[in-house]
Amino acid sequence: MAEVSNSIKLLLYKNLLTPDPNDYAPRVAIEQSLGIEDIINDIIASRTDLSASTIRDVNSRLEEAILKRLSNGYAIRTGLYSVCPKASGVFSKATQPYDPSVHQINAQFTQSAQVREKLRASRVVVNGVAPVSILIDEVMDVKSKAVNGTLTRGHNILVSGNDIKVSGEKEGVGVRFINADNSSTVEIPIDELARNTAKELILLVPSDMEPGNYYLEVSTQLSGSTQLKEVRTFRFEQVLTVS
Repeated sequence: MAEVSNSIKLLLYKNLLTPDPNDYAPRVAIEQSLGIEDIINDIIASRTDLSASTIRDVNSRLEEAILKRLSNGYAIRTGLYSVCPKASGVFSKATQPYDPSVHQINAQFTQSAQVREKLRASRVVVNGVAPVSILIDEVMDVKSKAVNGTLTRGHNILVSGNDIKVSGEKEGVGVRFINADNSSTVEIPIDELARNTAKELILLVPSDMEPGNYYLEVSTQLSGSTQLKEVRTFRFEQVLTVS
């Protein structure tokens, strides 16, 4: 039996960067967001003789070892990615000490050739125009300028997209962070949005928010200039790390 090829589905959205109404930009339709336990279950399902607890322990030790090296200034290469510490922020003079309120150390990830080749070998299916126009395209930390990565508690983020203005009276309308590990939710009231337009939202990451990995969701009853009866929700599938 021939091996079934990997498959990636695309949805098309209006291209906001050009005035041509016939231009569309592709986005991958994420099947599901998975955690390490899901991957462990995949390994077990392949009839390996390793137990879930053994795989979990090895993974934990591997992550701990990588973090230790990374936090001591090492660059790490794995089969899936390379990662190294990256400094940001401006030093006004050569003798200025490192100041965490001005400068930051973050991790910079680069996909490996193996990842790139595997994705390019996947069968790509274009499923036409997305059924809804609401879209989060980018999340930027205003303090660090990090894009689609780390968010700083007590500071603003700029959310860019299309048709994301938050409006409506129904339950569920608003902006929220959803913890990727335990599904706990942090709601951001509409009246706390510093900017609320179809293209941009500016909101404050609560200073008392628990550090961790989060998804960002926007729910609204507005579509263009039309107030809908039902709530539309878009989840930005890229995990954001709150620190």
